[in-house]
Amino acid sequence: MTDVNSAGGELVHGGQFIKHNVSGHVFEITAKYRPPIMPLGRGAYGIVCSMLNSETNEMIAMKKISDAFDNYTDAKRTLREIKLLRHLSHENVTGIRDIVPPPLKREFFDVYIATELMDTDLHQIIRSKQSLSEEHCQYFLYQILRGLKYIHSANVIHRDLKPSNLLVNANCDLKICDFGLARPTSETQFMTEYVVTRWYRAPELLLNSSDYTAAIDVWSVGCIFMELMNRKPLLAGKDHVHQLRLLIELLGTPTESDIGFIRSKDARSYICQLPQHPRQQLAKVFPHVHPLAVDLVDKMLTFDPAKRITVEEALAHPYLARLHDAADEPVCLEPFSFDFEQALGEEQIKDMIYQEALALNPDSMSKALMLPKFLTSLMAALLCFPSSEQSLLTPFWARSLSSGFLLSSLYCATLDSLRPPPCGNASNLCITPSKLQFAVLYLGITLATIGAAGTRFTLGAMGADQFDNPKHQGSYFNWFIFTLYMASIISSTAIIYVEDSVSFGLGFGLCAAANVIGLVIFVLGKRFYRHVKPQGSPFTSLARVFVVAIRKRKILLSQRSEDYYNKIHDGVTMMVVTTPTKTFKFLNHAALKTEGDIRADGSIAKLWNLCTVQQVEDLKALIKIAPLWSSGIFLSTPLAIQYSLATLQALTMDRHLGPHFKIPPGSMLVFILIATCITIVLLDRFLYAAWQKLTSRFPTPLQRVGVGHVLCVLSMALSAIVESKRLKIARSHNLQDQSVLIVPMSAFWLVPQLALAGIGEAFHFPGNTALFYQEFPASLKSTSTAMVAMFIGIAYYVSTALVSGVQRTTGWLPNNINHGRMDNVYWLLFVIGVVNFGYFVVCAWLYKYQGVAKVVDENPSSDDK
Repeated sequence: MTDVNSAGGELVHGGQFIKHNVSGHVFEITAKYRPPIMPLGRGAYGIVCSMLNSETNEMIAMKKISDAFDNYTDAKRTLREIKLLRHLSHENVTGIRDIVPPPLKREFFDVYIATELMDTDLHQIIRSKQSLSEEHCQYFLYQILRGLKYIHSANVIHRDLKPSNLLVNANCDLKICDFGLARPTSETQFMTEYVVTRWYRAPELLLNSSDYTAAIDVWSVGCIFMELMNRKPLLAGKDHVHQLRLLIELLGTPTESDIGFIRSKDARSYICQLPQHPRQQLAKVFPHVHPLAVDLVDKMLTFDPAKRITVEEALAHPYLARLHDAADEPVCLEPFSFDFEQALGEEQIKDMIYQEALALNPDSMSKALMLPKFLTSLMAALLCFPSSEQSLLTPFWARSLSSGFLLSSLYCATLDSLRPPPCGNASNLCITPSKLQFAVLYLGITLATIGAAGTRFTLGAMGADQFDNPKHQGSYFNWFIFTLYMASIISSTAIIYVEDSVSFGLGFGLCAAANVIGLVIFVLGKRFYRHVKPQGSPFTSLARVFVVAIRKRKILLSQRSEDYYNKIHDGVTMMVVTTPTKTFKFLNHAALKTEGDIRADGSIAKLWNLCTVQQVEDLKALIKIAPLWSSGIFLSTPLAIQYSLATLQALTMDRHLGPHFKIPPGSMLVFILIATCITIVLLDRFLYAAWQKLTSRFPTPLQRVGVGHVLCVLSMALSAIVESKRLKIARSHNLQDQSVLIVPMSAFWLVPQLALAGIGEAFHFPGNTALFYQEFPASLKSTSTAMVAMFIGIAYYVSTALVSGVQRTTGWLPNNINHGRMDNVYWLLFVIGVVNFGYFVVCAWLYKYQGVAKVVDENPSSDDK
């Protein structure tokens, strides 16, 4: 479905993207980009337009590279430029603002790169009638050298410096752009790729030398500066032979020592055969140019690159003394690595550019991941409903069937015949998946969601059913959560490594094998388990309490226990008081007997006219614990946001672990899992036992949850402090106006806050699970363990709404977090955590632990062990 936006353009893909037609070129970009839209230039790659980013209110330059992956070399240059622009952060280097992710990865054909918008370039200025003073030219030269010093310090040669690649704004600020031809300064292989427009090409390039250095950029700068001063090219050769002759006519025939760097005998012979020319005195050729400027250019245009002046020396030259300030001419703290270019296939290039787009648009990934997380949490509760004592399935069979669903989903993901063929390296044409293949994809996702939900929490409840002592149940929940987190560590490290390094098929195969082994072990223990008979859904009986209470609301309540219905139901006697409690008295109407409600045999005549006292008390128990359950939503909301923000922080920080290994930003969250696992072991084996010795009591679930609340709040405060430090460092290095770039601060500064959050989870996750299992009615024991998943799922939605609200009303979370105030977001989460903790304390203080109903089966069977 499409729509026409009031600001111009056609909204597509549910309003997330917009189509603009610019001079016959269709721009399909995210909807935040709005008019005014003006074409700036075009070339073989496509077209560049200026447009407004409505989220930041900044005008940007959007370059569309049409069919970006049709040509392998061009696609590789595009990837190189993107990675370089994301790495480099300097006032005289153009800053990347965005890479627009495609609506669907399978439709990723065009690449859109948004950069800073500048007014013009030096080529346009030179060709214009705009007057330029020597101060203008001097300032432009200084900025070029200043930017080049930073670029070279990053182990990068630009290789294509020319006036059209030097952007200028109305304030005469200059920025170097177009890094598609850049290479490392320490290249070990021959660099034979086309470099530098002919007029700005150094002698070593004209003579086909393959081991040139960063000195080629210095030569180009000298040519550009003289072109600025004369308003025409210095050496406008018609071809490379003519270019070399013009060069020698101006600078003279090189001496034997000048051509010592030339390895080719043919090239040396060619130079020696050329007519001899003396070196002209540039001061006489260009008498209008300042003598110091001539001296500097003379040192730049030296035939032998080893004798040519360096960028650092040029900046310190007397001609630039007025502008030179070594303290304000920074270098790049981390050299750029070109290792990613080794053995790249076409699909790898496309995938890497796609990942770069996601890195600059984290919402695109988080939105895709949020729904499955919520669905898993929701399905956990829904699938646990049939697992209660009165349901159609026992926990054993629910868990077994869920494992079958998981295996089926892995089968759907692994079998080649159920997937479309991959885009081959020999062809740029990707075959669109068929409707059947799409159906298999969605079926696999559904089966995986159902399977994960049905195994995790039904297994938790079934395990607790095997114990009678609450202390043993609490210990069981500790180790149950420990096992879940250990499995998450393995899946998020080892399995992901296998999928990235070997294949997705092997990764899915290992998961399937682990599932089969676990299922076999689980089934083999069937005869040792304590089983609970399925009796039908308890939620129908809870709904009946509401309906019957409303129907009988006008009948006066009785004080006599015999006026309330409490009989044996299907052979099970509920050992509870026969008179309903006085809390929520309105619901007591549901168990009040009236004429015609009971048959002669004592059974209920009509199910929707009468309920048992036990059913009424079950509903009251749920209502009483609901406030405590709701506090878990705003306990999980700050944590959900913290995990996302920590990933964004890690993207901008130094993630190196040693000289060769770099931690993926998402893997930083593993420290939460590790901290949780370690803490659970310490708590269960040592700390809880010490607590019991000191107080003569085992810590209650509410006490454990309360400690988790406190640690969560402290984690938010620590996160705010660390982010304040990160922002301070970013601003001290002039990164606040740049896109996602590396801040010289180790990502391991994030570990303490993540570890603190993990320690908190070791308290509140098992504590909440044990609390709900202990306090829920007997008929809802299996469902109780899924209540944690329910409030976590809701918290993900609340966190998304909260983040959206912050983005709409403040400037704290822009796309460039270096320009925002994420520390304020953390302080907001801190306040939410403090308020929620206060709410939890009040709820816990008012809450009275329930007397757990015991069930005595009058007709025991061999199945109930």
